[in-house]
Amino acid sequence: MIRWRMLALLFFARTSMAVHFIAVGALLPLLVADLGINYTQGGILIGLFMLPGIVLALPGGYLGLWIGDRRLTLIGLALMTAGGVVFGLSHGFALAATGRLLSGMGSAFLNVILYKMAADWFSGRELSTATGLVATSWPVGMALALATLGGLGLRWGWQAAALSVSAVSLLALLAVARWYRSPPSTGAAAQAATSWRAAIGLGEALLASSAGLVRMFVAVGQSVFIGFAPAFLVARGSGIVQAGFLVSTVSWVMIASTILGGLLADRSRRPLAVILAGSAGLAALLLAVPGASALVPLFLAIGVVGGLPAGPVNALPGAVLRPQSRAIGFGIFFTFTYLGQTFLPALAGWMLDHTGDPAASVYFASALNALALPALLLLVWVRRRVSRFG
Repeated sequence: MIRWRMLALLFFARTSMAVHFIAVGALLPLLVADLGINYTQGGILIGLFMLPGIVLALPGGYLGLWIGDRRLTLIGLALMTAGGVVFGLSHGFALAATGRLLSGMGSAFLNVILYKMAADWFSGRELSTATGLVATSWPVGMALALATLGGLGLRWGWQAAALSVSAVSLLALLAVARWYRSPPSTGAAAQAATSWRAAIGLGEALLASSAGLVRMFVAVGQSVFIGFAPAFLVARGSGIVQAGFLVSTVSWVMIASTILGGLLADRSRRPLAVILAGSAGLAALLLAVPGASALVPLFLAIGVVGGLPAGPVNALPGAVLRPQSRAIGFGIFFTFTYLGQTFLPALAGWMLDHTGDPAASVYFASALNALALPALLLLVWVRRRVSRFG
């Protein structure tokens, strides 16, 4: 079962992405104290990891056609590792921001190509399940980081904790270089897409764009909550280690619920219904967080509901695009996520700074998940229009 072994490598590579992304959130109280930054700047550091994707996601998809998926993956992991080192050696906001941007460049290439690679291996067979498994790498990476980086930072300093993050992506780079192989069918598809026009049509571009808007609200809503939840809990009196462990429970539960969401979408053949249920449920649960006294069961419920949309959301481009369209289509798809992930966490941090209310970011995360619902309706409308006019 070579395709499952290849999926495991993609999983590992994307896990390292998640560890890099959430490192700032896991270490944020230490960064605020040591670097002399505020929470708005902390939100900017979170968002800077996604900023390069705004301009690199789309050309990154085409670059994958040109140089090959495996080479682009190795370039992405190398850039992410180097950026993590720069971030870990920084002593001020400017150098820390530079490191996050460099890591973000690598992440932009990886995020586009890894789902496309999974779709190539599993096209027509358990697609939502496969993409759901790849998606679980995100909560796995975040849970590992949240559970360990705070303790490492307290004992050895946040710089040492940040450098350990780069070790994870370096191991992923070595594993992909040694063992990954592309499916035989991708060569013909890559040669068929010799131009932008041949690679994707207008209707497919519209489908990828509307699906990307759905993913933006789902993904950013989750990352804003998880990224700022440790600071919210610390403000309520928790220690940084305890806060990290509690938030990590959300990510651990999301591992199982993400797989469940992919299976439900494949078995029921109603992926949009799974996305709808997960997004609406998570928006409602987040509204209850600031006033809750028993946070552990509530955080467990958030993990159960929040993971459901990931598989079917990330399967959307692979389900509606031709093989030769997927690289560019996934680039369009992720461009929307990068736009949201770049600017919206900074907005969440600004709300926290200016209201003085630690719950502001939690309410904002709830609103983002609620906005996924009208975006989903837009996707349905676009899909019907494209089907009608070919």
